[in-house]
Amino acid sequence: MIEKRPVSNLIGHLILIVGIIIVAFPIYYTFVASTMTSTQIIRPPISLLPGDHFVENYGEAIFGGVERVVGVSLERLLWNSFVVAMAIAVGKIIISFMSAFAIVFFVFHYACSSSG
Repeated sequence: MIEKRPVSNLIGHLILIVGIIIVAFPIYYTFVASTMTSTQIIRPPISLLPGDHFVENYGEAIFGGVERVVGVSLERLLWNSFVVAMAIAVGKIIISFMSAFAIVFFVFHYACSSSG
């Protein structure tokens, strides 16, 4: 029989809510900072509400800001990330196939020793 325990449920939910806040707050804070100018970010205290430079900042980052800062276009960076991710995925699949073949078809002597 399942018993309802409101105190333990409340404690469990509070722990989960605190965990969610710990994980989600840095992501939200980073997003808020990305919508502000650099002077607004440097000047304390930083606001916890998004700024009014969202379109300008993201437009610059996507359409030319990366190339100006890094020297490489955003498309090139995304293509390199895609190639590396695909190479790693294919490599892992190949290693998994070889491992599965070894486990299924090879006979491992003394792998299962009987007692006595």
